[in-house]
Amino acid sequence: MDRAAGIVYPLDTRPEPGHSLEVAPGIYWVRMPLPFALNHINLWLVDEGEDGWAVVDTGINTRMTTDMWEQVFEATLQGRPVTRVVVTHFHPDHMGLAGWMVRRWPGARFHASLGEWLMARSVWYEVASGNHDARLAYYQKAGLTPDEIEGIHGRTSGYRKGVSELPQSFTRMSRDAPLRMAGDDWQVLIGRGHAVEHVSLYSPARRVLISGDQVLPRISPNIAVWPAEPDGDPLAMFLADMPQFLELPEDTLVLPSHDAPFHGLHFRVNALAAHHRDRLDAILTACGERPMTVRDTFPLLFGNRTLDAQQLVFATGEALAHINNLVHQGVIRREIGTDGIWRFVRR
Repeated sequence: MDRAAGIVYPLDTRPEPGHSLEVAPGIYWVRMPLPFALNHINLWLVDEGEDGWAVVDTGINTRMTTDMWEQVFEATLQGRPVTRVVVTHFHPDHMGLAGWMVRRWPGARFHASLGEWLMARSVWYEVASGNHDARLAYYQKAGLTPDEIEGIHGRTSGYRKGVSELPQSFTRMSRDAPLRMAGDDWQVLIGRGHAVEHVSLYSPARRVLISGDQVLPRISPNIAVWPAEPDGDPLAMFLADMPQFLELPEDTLVLPSHDAPFHGLHFRVNALAAHHRDRLDAILTACGERPMTVRDTFPLLFGNRTLDAQQLVFATGEALAHINNLVHQGVIRREIGTDGIWRFVRR
C-alpha cells in the first residue's frame, strides 16, 4: 500500500499487458500503452453477469492496442460478450477504439454524453477539412515565436489517426438519469473544463468512482482554451464543477484514467483547486509588473522545461485558460499591440 501526501494507493500491483486485475467486486483494471509522454491509460471492465461485460473507455486507435484488447478478451471475458461501451469523453485515448469496439462486438451499445459525442464528430470531420488558418492566428496572438508556430503549423492533428471511425449512434448519458450497469445505478457526474461534458460514474452501492480525467491523483488534467473559442473560460467551469465530488464519501475508491486507483478523493479535489489558485496568483502578480503575452507566462506555469510542438499546443491552451479566467474576473485586461500580439495588464 503506497501513501503520498493525502493519497493512498491500496494496490501494490498493476495489470500485466493483455490481462486485467480485479480492483473491486466485478470491476477489472486494464492498462494500455500510449505513444505520448503520458504513456498509459487505465480502462475498466465491469462484469454484468450473464448479460456480458461493459467496457469503460477504450484506448487509442493503434494495432498494438487492438491486439492487447484481444488478449484481454481471451483472458477475462469468460466467453461472454461486450454488450456496452461507455466513453467518458472525446479525447483519443478514451474515444479512440469506441467505433472498433462496437463493430468488434455487434449489438454492443455505445454510451456517451451529448457534448462528447458531438465534439468527437466535430473534431473528427474538421480534421478532414484541413483548415488550420484559425489555429495559426491563435498562436501568433499568443506570442509564440515564428519557429514555434512553424513547428505547430506543420504538425498535423492526430485525432483522426488516433480515433477509429466513430459509432453511428449512441445512448446519451446525462446527470438527469443514472446509468444502470451491473445491477447498480451509477450516478452520472458531468465535469467541464477538461472536456465539454466529461462523464464520471459513481456507484453508491460499491463506493466506487470511475473518474476519467476529471480527478487524477498526481497531475492536473489539462484545462485549455482552444483556437475555436479563444475567449472561453474553461477553468471557471472546471472549478465550479469540482465540488460535486466532495459530496461523495471520503472513503470512495477512485478509478482514474492515469496513475493508479486511490483513496483520498476530498484531499485531491481540494489540492487541485489550490493548485489552480496558485497559478492564477502567479500570473496576476506578473501582469502587475509588466504586460505579459501568453508565451511569457510559460515559465510561471511550466518552469524551464523545453516544450516540443505537441507540448506547446497544450501549454498555450493551459496558460490562456488561466489568463482568460483573470480577464473574466475583471482583474486583468487584454490589449492588442501593433504587432497583433495579445498582452495582458493588471487593472
